[in-house]
Amino acid sequence: GSVLIVRNSGGCGTLSYLLHCGAFKSISSRKHITPLPSAGETKEVLRPKAYLVVDIGTYEARVSVSVANASSSSFLPSSSSAFLAETYQVVMAGYHSFLCQILENYRESATNDNNPDENENETDQESKHQNKWAMNASLEDAFVIAQTWVSTSMSNPPEHLESLTTIPVTLPSTQIYEGSDAPTTTDIPIQPLLQAFHHIYLDYTNPSSLIYAMLTSIVSSPIDYRRVALQNIVLIGGGSSALRFFGQGLATELSGAGKKACCGDIVQSLSKESEIEEKKEDAVISSIAMHRFQCLKRAVSA
Repeated sequence: GSVLIVRNSGGCGTLSYLLHCGAFKSISSRKHITPLPSAGETKEVLRPKAYLVVDIGTYEARVSVSVANASSSSFLPSSSSAFLAETYQVVMAGYHSFLCQILENYRESATNDNNPDENENETDQESKHQNKWAMNASLEDAFVIAQTWVSTSMSNPPEHLESLTTIPVTLPSTQIYEGSDAPTTTDIPIQPLLQAFHHIYLDYTNPSSLIYAMLTSIVSSPIDYRRVALQNIVLIGGGSSALRFFGQGLATELSGAGKKACCGDIVQSLSKESEIEEKKEDAVISSIAMHRFQCLKRAVSA
C-alpha cells in the first residue's frame, strides 16, 4: 500500500473544486464500475484502479473514493476517473479546526491547573505557573506550537520523541503581554497537543475525526475496490502539507490508526481510553464504532 501527499498551492488542487467543476464524474450507480480483474485473468496489476482521495482544507476535510477507468494509464486520479458519490464524506478536520482543538485543550489544562491541591510539590506548582499562558493564548500560539512540534519531529528519531514531555516554544502572546523585546521561550507540555491531533485525525471512535471519515468512505465503496483504495491514499490540501511531518508523519499516523480500527486492535486501547469514554455523553457511540470497521480487516492486512 501507499500514501501519496500532493503539495497543493490552491486552485484546482482541492477535492471540493474538482467536485464542483466536474473534472471528475461523480457516479452513484455501481453498474458503471468496471470490476477489478480476478487472479485468474491477470497475474499482475500494473497500477491501482481506485484511490482514497483526502483533501484537508482550512476548516473541513473531504474524503471520497475515486475509481479509474480500466483503460486509464495514469497512476493518479485523472480526467478519466470518477468519484463515487456514495463515498463522499465531510468532517470538521481542517487545519484551522485542529488549531482550535489545540487551544481548547491547553485552556482546559490551564483551568484544571488553577484548582488548588494541598499535596502538590514544587515541580507541580512550577508546571501550573508555566501553563498560565494558555488563558491568554491565541490561534497564533497554537499554530507556533504545532509547527514547533513538526520541526522537532523532523529533527529527532521516533524513540527520542516518545521520551519528550515538553518542548520550548516562543509564544507570540507571551511577547505581547510581557512587553519583552527579547524573545523568551516557554516549556510547553506536548500532551494537550497530541491529544488534539488524536481527537481530530486518529480517533476512529469519534464520528467527527478524519480517520472515521476515511474508513466510512471505504466501507461505502463497492467491496471489489475497498482493498486497493485503502492501499492507495492520496492526501491533498494545505492541511496535508502542514501536517506532513507531524509526529511519525501524517501518512504513517493515519495508516496506523486505520489498522487499529480494522484489525480488532482495540482491547488495549479500551483500557487506556476508558476514563475518557466515561466522560463522554455519547459513550455508546464508541462501543459501536469500535466494531464498525471490522469488515475491512482483510483489506488492511493484505
